[in-house]
Amino acid sequence: EAKAAEVPVVPGGFLSPEVEAILSHKPDLVIGLEDTHGKLAPALKGATTFWPVQPGSWQDSVGYLRDLAALTGRTEQGEKAEKTFRTRLAEAEKRKSDKTALIVYGSDENFGVATPETDVAAGLFPKISQYPWKSRGVDGSYSLEEILARDVDVLFVETLSFGAPDGKLSDKLAKNPLWSRIPAVKNGKVIEVDSEVWAKGRGTRSLGVVLDEATAALR
Repeated sequence: EAKAAEVPVVPGGFLSPEVEAILSHKPDLVIGLEDTHGKLAPALKGATTFWPVQPGSWQDSVGYLRDLAALTGRTEQGEKAEKTFRTRLAEAEKRKSDKTALIVYGSDENFGVATPETDVAAGLFPKISQYPWKSRGVDGSYSLEEILARDVDVLFVETLSFGAPDGKLSDKLAKNPLWSRIPAVKNGKVIEVDSEVWAKGRGTRSLGVVLDEATAALR
């Protein structure tokens, strides 16, 4: 944590980092998510190189890790990081749970459901638990009624705030009378997770944390 505190923070947050602040560090390379940070590309052109990435699966994340390691002359370190992650995943697969899991995200009652087709972290879950959730192509297309019908044993909640934090998503969902009937709620298996890691992280370190926290909760 002490080392992390020394890392300079670019104002503007995850969604709108300030271009002037980015360039003040005189970077040779700026890496950003294409769908979130692609809009920065014109402002960075000529001043630095912008590399838009868009991992859609853990396999993509490993691919970007390899590319970055090769680009920076750190192939050995990259191979070590990949091996660490793959070992974690293999160990988690060996202990696959028969419990039904679900990841929900959002800031209010119009929550979303993370599915393996649309979310990198959720893409790990079919390997470590029962995860019967498929993308419908529409955010927030699941309801609490459907979640109740699926007998969810462990519920992971990503609270997303787009400004000042105004409370946990799980507390807001708890206002719905159906909430208390979900098995995960009854059994105290609703876990508020760090959205900076679960929702915004795409690399093997973040996914390793997801694996560790998820497997611990699914035991």
